[in-house]
Amino acid sequence: MNDKLTRITGLSARERGDALRWFARQDEGFRVRLMTKRFRIFLDLKAKKVDFNIPMLEYAAVCIAIKTEGYLAEKKYRSKKVIGPDELKVIEQRRIESAKSRPKKRQRGDVATKLAKKWGVVVSLKKEGLSYQAISEHLKEKHRIKVSRQYLHEKYFEWEMNESRL
Repeated sequence: MNDKLTRITGLSARERGDALRWFARQDEGFRVRLMTKRFRIFLDLKAKKVDFNIPMLEYAAVCIAIKTEGYLAEKKYRSKKVIGPDELKVIEQRRIESAKSRPKKRQRGDVATKLAKKWGVVVSLKKEGLSYQAISEHLKEKHRIKVSRQYLHEKYFEWEMNESRL
C-alpha cells in the first residue's frame, strides 16, 4: 500500500508525515483553499480509476494538494536550495497571512496594569512568607494573571521601595 501511495503522490511515507505537519501549521484560510483543491484532485484520481478505496484516494489527494500548494517550495527554501521568485513570493505571502492571523502578544504594560490591581494580594502573600514562584502560581490560578517570579521580584522591590521612601 505504501508503494502505491508513494507512486501516486510522489512522496515517501516520511515526506507525507512531514507534509501533513506542515499543513497543520498553516493558517485556516490556506487550509480551506487547499481542501478545495484536494476535492478536485480526488475527483481526478477517481476518474482515472486508480486502484484504491475511497479513504485512501482522499488521503492521496490531500498529500498531492499539499505537495503542489507549496510544501516542496518551502522545503527547498528552508534547505537553502534555489527557488524561483514566484515561489518565494507565494511563501512570503503565506507567512504574512499566517502572522496576521496569530493573536497579538501581550504587552508588558498590560501585565503591570493587571498586577497593580492585585498588588494587595501580592504584598499579603509575601508577608505570609510565600516565595515569588508560589505567588506567581497563585496569581495564575486564582486571578488569571501570568507573571514570572523574576518580574514579581523586580516589581516588589521597585514598588515597595518607592512606598517605603515616601
